[in-house]
Amino acid sequence: MKVVLAPNSFRDALMAPQVAAAMAAGVRRGAPRADVVSVPLADGGDGTLEVLMKLLGGRLQRTTVVDPRRRPVEARWALSDDGTTAILEMAEASGLRRLAPEDRDPLQVDTGGTGELIRAALDQGARKIVLGAGGSGTIDGGAGALAALGAVFRDAAGNALPPHPAGLDELAAIDLADLDPRLAETEITVLADVSTQVERHVAVYGPQKGARPEDHSALEANLLRLAELAEHHGHPIADRPWYGAAGCMAGGLAAFAGARVLAGGKEVARLGKLDEHLRGADLVLSGEGRMDASSFEDKLPSVVAGLAQRAGVPLALVAGHLSHETALSGVVASFALSAGPESLEQALARTGERLEQVSEQIVRLFAAARLPAAEAAIHPARLSRRSAP
Repeated sequence: MKVVLAPNSFRDALMAPQVAAAMAAGVRRGAPRADVVSVPLADGGDGTLEVLMKLLGGRLQRTTVVDPRRRPVEARWALSDDGTTAILEMAEASGLRRLAPEDRDPLQVDTGGTGELIRAALDQGARKIVLGAGGSGTIDGGAGALAALGAVFRDAAGNALPPHPAGLDELAAIDLADLDPRLAETEITVLADVSTQVERHVAVYGPQKGARPEDHSALEANLLRLAELAEHHGHPIADRPWYGAAGCMAGGLAAFAGARVLAGGKEVARLGKLDEHLRGADLVLSGEGRMDASSFEDKLPSVVAGLAQRAGVPLALVAGHLSHETALSGVVASFALSAGPESLEQALARTGERLEQVSEQIVRLFAAARLPAAEAAIHPARLSRRSAP
């Protein structure tokens, strides 16, 4: 039996390579002779750096930048061995994980740290930048990042404005005269983790970033103004998929820094050659920390499901938290790791252990379903050696 493991990271618990390792341990307990192929993946959000380093190679770098509240923080990134390509993850600098619940106010935070990461990569000589855009704690349309790269946001009188949303309510123009000239000779690829449009971002993701209902209109107005300026600049971003990713930073970098925006899950799956690994497979396991309706807006679970369905391979999904809205074509079963009432801290601490248990359970159930009825009757122990977690 060939089993392919293609999980995303489980946010705040394990990165994708660790998730795949835990799954592999469980599969090997349940099916010792199985051919296990680990292909840890990402979609631009948390954990993209580790996955792309595994796929593309590179040396880990550390640079002090600002977090969304403009406090100093050490952010990791990677530089290829030949020094030409940088791998960045915006969540390292501007991610929601950098903000305690009481600090989450998207009107007051920005992506300046991500712009500083891009500048650090340029300083090191990189002229190809792959930027994972997901897991953001910001909704600034990339204003902070662009400001860190030399853009100036001005009101109708020409006065410079701070690049966070609360300071951009009088935005009239974006001055690119001092934009870092190295950007013109740099290929920036933004890996967007969701296909959300600019117009939908606040309604869909604002609450998890701390936006109150009364904040929505101001945040939406800022993004719409940014989209108007993008159209005047010759790069429309309104009403188009993917540009709303990462607090609409994807759209801002595309419009004003020349970035191209790709579907993160599809691109990482391509780099990981998942379609090739699925050939001849009997089962594929995937999942991420939380799966709900948004997980299937072209995020990683839907990418894996699409490839598995085309390859004719059944897919089982595993999540720390599983919503009832996760029905997806090609998925034969979905499993949650939770074993009963417990705190979030307790659940996160046992993620690896439970991934092993659930993966073993899945592969045993799958193997049992493939056994002829007579053989199952002769070897009942195969079906019940371990109970579910």
